[in-house]
Amino acid sequence: MILPVTTMKRLSLALLVLLFYLSHQDFWHWRVAKPIIFGLFPIGYAYHIVFTILVSLVMWVLVRAAWPTELEEQIEREERRGEDQ
Repeated sequence: MILPVTTMKRLSLALLVLLFYLSHQDFWHWRVAKPIIFGLFPIGYAYHIVFTILVSLVMWVLVRAAWPTELEEQIEREERRGEDQ
């Protein structure tokens, strides 16, 4: 069974968010401070720097791909109706 594009897109985005949610708690770095990345950052801190950058990109994708434009259109229609009165 082939799912519509919108369903596949929503499922893909939901799985992407779930993947990031699960990988947020980096339990594999809890007791280890080495290696030191760039001679400055412990591995756990460096992980969270990269994680934060990637989450920002995922949020950008979510806004671009899943933003409810119909809500904005509804608000614009209501505003135009208010101006006409």
